[in-house]
Amino acid sequence: MTLSTHVLDATAGRPVAGVEIRLERGGDAGWVPAGAGRTDADGRLRLASQGGAGDFDPGVYRITFGTGAYFTARGAAAFYP
Repeated sequence: MTLSTHVLDATAGRPVAGVEIRLERGGDAGWVPAGAGRTDADGRLRLASQGGAGDFDPGVYRITFGTGAYFTARGAAAFYP
């Protein structure tokens, strides 16, 4: 199974390429990396489970979008860095 996400800039009406994305899984020791990457030219990223093939383990996950660099490069103030 894969997980995919799509980043759109609603103020510009277009997809956002190059946004860093981190996926983490919650566990007894806190949050551990479960995947990472950057959006493609269409603003999309597909993340595979660890090892690249099987399903993601059941659990609680969080995804972090590195939008601060994108808005800084555009010279735009952002509510979410």
